[in-house]
Amino acid sequence: AMLMGGGALLGAAVLLLAPGPRTAAAQMLREALWGKSPEAIGRLFLDWAYGGATIAARPAWAPIPALGLCLLLPLGLLNPVLSRGWRRSLAAWALVPALFAVALPYGGLVLRHFSYIAPALCLLTGAGLLLLLRRGPAGALVGALLLGATVIPGLTWQTAHDKGHYGAALAYVDEHRRQGDLLLLANPHQWVPFQYYFRGGLPYVSVSDGRPLPEAEVAAASRVWVLEWETWAVGDWPSILADLQEITFAADSVTYSNDVRLSLLYPEPDQMSPGSGPVSWGPSRSLASVLLSSGAVIPGDAVLVEADWEPHPSLHDTTAVVVRLTDEAGLVWARSVVQPSPLPSGVTRQAMMIPGGTPPGQYRLEMGVVDLPSGASLTATTADGIAQGPWLSLGSVEVDRGPGYPLPDAAQGRPLAAGDAVDFLGSEPADSTLTPGDLWAGFLQFRALRPLGAVTLEFSLLADGSSRPLMEAPLAAGPLAADQWQPGEAWRCPYSLRLPADLPAGRYRLVARVKEEGAILAVSRGTLLRRSDNYLTLAELTVQPREPHMVTEVPTHPQDAVFGEVIRLMGYDLATENDSLVLSLYWECLAAMAEPYKVFVHLVPPDGGQPAAQDDRPPGDIPTTSWRSGETFLSIHTLSPAGEGSANLVLRIGLYSERTMARLPVSVDSVHTDHIDLPLP
Repeated sequence: AMLMGGGALLGAAVLLLAPGPRTAAAQMLREALWGKSPEAIGRLFLDWAYGGATIAARPAWAPIPALGLCLLLPLGLLNPVLSRGWRRSLAAWALVPALFAVALPYGGLVLRHFSYIAPALCLLTGAGLLLLLRRGPAGALVGALLLGATVIPGLTWQTAHDKGHYGAALAYVDEHRRQGDLLLLANPHQWVPFQYYFRGGLPYVSVSDGRPLPEAEVAAASRVWVLEWETWAVGDWPSILADLQEITFAADSVTYSNDVRLSLLYPEPDQMSPGSGPVSWGPSRSLASVLLSSGAVIPGDAVLVEADWEPHPSLHDTTAVVVRLTDEAGLVWARSVVQPSPLPSGVTRQAMMIPGGTPPGQYRLEMGVVDLPSGASLTATTADGIAQGPWLSLGSVEVDRGPGYPLPDAAQGRPLAAGDAVDFLGSEPADSTLTPGDLWAGFLQFRALRPLGAVTLEFSLLADGSSRPLMEAPLAAGPLAADQWQPGEAWRCPYSLRLPADLPAGRYRLVARVKEEGAILAVSRGTLLRRSDNYLTLAELTVQPREPHMVTEVPTHPQDAVFGEVIRLMGYDLATENDSLVLSLYWECLAAMAEPYKVFVHLVPPDGGQPAAQDDRPPGDIPTTSWRSGETFLSIHTLSPAGEGSANLVLRIGLYSERTMARLPVSVDSVHTDHIDLPLP
């Protein structure tokens, strides 16, 4: 007793006099049981009760079944099947470590830190269920209800819980990797899950605190996959990531969860070709020069763009740099965005991926700058002050015929087969919200199953059992018609479909029937219940209602000019403001139009010639394809300058097709022509 008392006194003296132990003891007192909130202990208990389903957003009733399950533990201690020694051991096994873990100041309460007491809890729960079972059917029913009230919700929440998706990230790498790729693990502790999920033989390196970026391995690779997992544990990761940005071009990036992010980088090539420059987009974006990767690319590869920007440290940059790939018709096939500022060196590096399914051919590479707050594209201006428009041409890119598959991730999981000819893989965008008369524009993804003949798509809108035909068009990936596809190739096929202007509001299925040599191909859905319509559902559309468009003002100069039997000019107003002519035109829709028309207003000599001023735009600034019969519209055109000698000029007005540039005929007082002239005041 004296020895024990002396030891206690000695320990107390050490705690009181030595600063280190005294501080540790004070911290233990502060962070003991009363230092951990009851809410944290309650969450820990609920995590155990529901089988480890560590989900914060549980319903309010969750503690009630958990308390019922807790009753099984003392019942287990009362089960005579277990000897007294076993019951004491199990109770001590469960309670003593748990109490110490709660009391000691080691940090937060996490269920996996208590995994070593799980066997004791399971044995006690099983003993409690066995005791109820021995009480008869009623006891067995109560036990089953107590267990099921937590097991079933726990399994449901655990299944729906967003995990780290580490395996999904490595599966993506395995599907898209190529010869010469390198995998960079942004945490050395990834080795265990990496070895479990990935056995593809891809070379890999890891970084950690004190282990710098392996620049030689990165530079020697054709591409670098960077797998970020729990990078909070690597204090050096921000600096390593900055070093990576200086020597690589960033391409695709996929975020799977808060802890898992996968990026694809391209090391800097040995040689790059010069592009356009210098040019500026407003005061905050001045481009000194551009370098481009040279040579042809194939779908699934990337075009590398290095832009050298003049720094503007005094300005707050709120712009994004956009690089895009367009064809001759102006259709955008690929796009890459850097937001919002260049690297400290004044350089931005972009690897613009060429999506799988892009047909071979010559494309334009363009660069633009977008103002992020407004979303507006800024105008590019050369060094000598000449405006180039919003998009600067960097040069041409040749896309070779490569593997068309795999397509982008928009491809749906289970393809729909049209006969034995093609698979429909998905659409971009998958669905849309439109108004009557709007244009649905997107890519449809198809894969050839065999050599094809002449294949066409018959587009329709379906709703409430009724069908609304739209158009029929050949199946083609740009210039690459379906009869030029090879079996197994998959392509992105661009289509633009105009919704009827009189289409009622509601939900519609955009569908297509596939025809080969004029014969409709049967659609196989892979289900027991087959529908007989043979439609492929391409997208789900929501068509919003549109109020009739009516102009209440009355023109000061009435007119009755009918253009192409579809549009009537009811009259006009003409005024002079600040040496400019302001012309207001009043229009009436006579019939629905499938063609987009523009009005031209030219200030010209009576006998024709070069216009002194002009303004071309859709009448009423609303696409004519969305006009409805009986609606009226007002368009205002400002021509500047009116200038000296305007008395010798006339206002010439007409309508023309945006697609064909052909003018609409106009009839005024039995005179047929393709324009009308209005006198100046």
